[in-house]
Amino acid sequence: LTALNWFAENFIPVAQWRASARRVAVLDTAFAALDFQDSDSAPDGLVIKENRNGLVVLDDVSLHHHDGKIVMERADVQLRPGERVLLAGESGTGKSTMIRAVAGLWPWGRGVIELPEGARTSFLPQRPYVPSGTLRDAIAYPLEGEALDTEHAKTALRDAGLGYMVDKLDDEEINLEQTLSGGERQRVAFARLFLQKPDIIIMDEATAALDVDSETRLLKLLF
Repeated sequence: LTALNWFAENFIPVAQWRASARRVAVLDTAFAALDFQDSDSAPDGLVIKENRNGLVVLDDVSLHHHDGKIVMERADVQLRPGERVLLAGESGTGKSTMIRAVAGLWPWGRGVIELPEGARTSFLPQRPYVPSGTLRDAIAYPLEGEALDTEHAKTALRDAGLGYMVDKLDDEEINLEQTLSGGERQRVAFARLFLQKPDIIIMDEATAALDVDSETRLLKLLF
């Protein structure tokens, strides 16, 4: 009776373990099916390289899905230091795909993408990643939070509109993944930018969860 009761008492954990194992198996299968193109072995694939003229260049860049469906064809773009570009268009026209390609996150396509030599690039998605840990760790990511100056951290939080959280900078009891709203996540990403000051910033609807006034204020501070 005791042995049989084990199944009744552990039915929910076993179901959770099974679901987790299935997700891992599906993810492993998906990775195995991907055909990431290596620019060294596929000279006609998408090549990302550096230049010394300080420009961001897309030279005859075409992008497609892994199944061959064309997303964007033969784009030629040249951006100079200090320039700001807005990509606008209907959903499904390839805006996010192009941004991911420039950020080095899209392997399928052909052509050449050039970035300035030694430039530090930050990519801001619509839902920024928030690591486990304290708020200090979140705004310092991908660097270690321990190396972040406290006053600089508080200033960045205030500039990002998170001044009400400065007293919780090192609070280990807060689960940021569950407590931060979509707008607060995006403000955390802006706080990172204020601290890291990258050379190239690539945004993919990075202010979609913010109100218009907050969006305008943050972009003015940034640019």
